[in-house]
Amino acid sequence: MTANLKKVASGQRIIMVALVLNLLLAFVIAAAGKHIGLAASIVTIAVTFVGIVRLSSGMRYAVGWRLFLAVLILIPLVNLITLLILNARATRTLRGGGYRVGFFGVSRHAISG
Repeated sequence: MTANLKKVASGQRIIMVALVLNLLLAFVIAAAGKHIGLAASIVTIAVTFVGIVRLSSGMRYAVGWRLFLAVLILIPLVNLITLLILNARATRTLRGGGYRVGFFGVSRHAISG
């Protein structure tokens, strides 16, 4: 696997985790309150940023697009749509590279090999 495809694969895995965290965030805020929800939001945004930076780097997005994606992540609901679109593009790129992509991306075995 080329270095760029490795970045795409690892970024996609992080983005999938970020998607799950975003979906769970509403339940955390409702169950634990605003203060715990704020802390969970900060962690979720940080994880999402890392995934976007890694994935967009591997897909060779221009810096302007990377910044635009970072802004979109800060908008509720738009962030979920953005992550889903990025995931679809990453899946297409990885499959184009000849890799099988499952629910949480390419298997770790394929990435390290």
